[in-house]
Amino acid sequence: MPPGCKGDGLICRQRNDELRPEPKCAASWFHVRSSLVRHALKMLAPGGEPFNVTPIVVGGALSECTGRSRVAAGRLGASGRWRLAAWLALESLRVGCRQLYDVVTFVGTLLLTIASRMLIEVPIDLCPRILGTEIRTAPSIFELHALLGPPSRIAEPAVRAPVKHRNNQFHVYDTLGLSFQEHHYTRLIAGCDIVFHPEEVKVPFAPRMPFSGLLRLGPSDVLPQTDLASLLRQCGIKFEQALGWLVARNGQFSTILTCKGEKLPSGQRSSVLRLVSVALSWPHDPWAKPQAIR
Repeated sequence: MPPGCKGDGLICRQRNDELRPEPKCAASWFHVRSSLVRHALKMLAPGGEPFNVTPIVVGGALSECTGRSRVAAGRLGASGRWRLAAWLALESLRVGCRQLYDVVTFVGTLLLTIASRMLIEVPIDLCPRILGTEIRTAPSIFELHALLGPPSRIAEPAVRAPVKHRNNQFHVYDTLGLSFQEHHYTRLIAGCDIVFHPEEVKVPFAPRMPFSGLLRLGPSDVLPQTDLASLLRQCGIKFEQALGWLVARNGQFSTILTCKGEKLPSGQRSSVLRLVSVALSWPHDPWAKPQAIR
């Protein structure tokens, strides 16, 4: 091992089976994660060749562990030091911008709920309107995100799709209590679920919070405490019983009500039904040309 390669703050690199020392300097001017330093050292290597090293911190200085020796990391040279500092600054800015984007998205969605009071209207013809926008055919995911902003998360069914196939994706707005179904082939939004009682919906793509806006069926406003029997009489929409659901259809438009009695302390359910969720769907061609991904 060449003199000065142990404990005197010199950096040594293995090139052509020879260890060359470089000028020393304390490296306590920055303290970064080892993964960032590893990538930075790969960038600063002569000719782009990577160092096969693992940076660690010892006594305020950076060190490298190689197969033959442990050496302290010192000055990289004036230009190398500035390149490293610039790269670390850009990486920190990228991570910070991503975190800021997530925060702004969450706050924006929350303000949208509070300020505009999320309003979903289902008239007699069952063609829904979301925040005043009429949905006569399946919108793209980009149109959905332009209307409501990015979702809280994108989920899919627990059962994985077969090889070379794709599950439906669910764009879930937890703060709004909404979930939109993206068709696995066309990538268009084929339907929407409005959830009033998330604890009753045992699927991974259910919103974590109850619907926070206002649903209007015909002329009647629907709230969690709305009496279901009165709603069915007053809304003007003809619902039919179908396998435990209440279903209304008009061509390819449909509105499906899921109703359950409240669970009692005894474990049984109340005989008085309450509205758990509302599923809306609109015209959608499952064989349409898939939407391009931006």
